[in-house]
Amino acid sequence: MHYLPVLYSLLLAAELGHGNSVSILLSAGANPDLKDHNGIMACDLATASGHGAVTKVLDDFYLAHGLAKHYGPGTNKTGMPAANQADGVRAV
Repeated sequence: MHYLPVLYSLLLAAELGHGNSVSILLSAGANPDLKDHNGIMACDLATASGHGAVTKVLDDFYLAHGLAKHYGPGTNKTGMPAANQADGVRAV
C-alpha cells in the first residue's frame, strides 16, 4: 500500500499496529476520520489487520473527544469486512 507521507501517516500507523505513533499523531491533530483511496479509515485498518490495541487507542480518542465513530464502506461495526466476519477471515 502506498500512502502520501503526511496525509496518510495515521492510516499507515494504524494498519501496521504502531499504537504509540497513532497516539502521537492524534495528539498532534491527525484526523481519525480520514479515509484511504478505498474509503477505509484508520480504525477499520487497525481492526482488519488484527491490531486490537490500536483500535482501542482510536476508540478511546473518539470517546474522549465526544466524536461519533464512523465506519468505512463494506465494513460492519467491528471494522471487519462485512462478508468476512462470520468466518473470521480478513481481506488482504
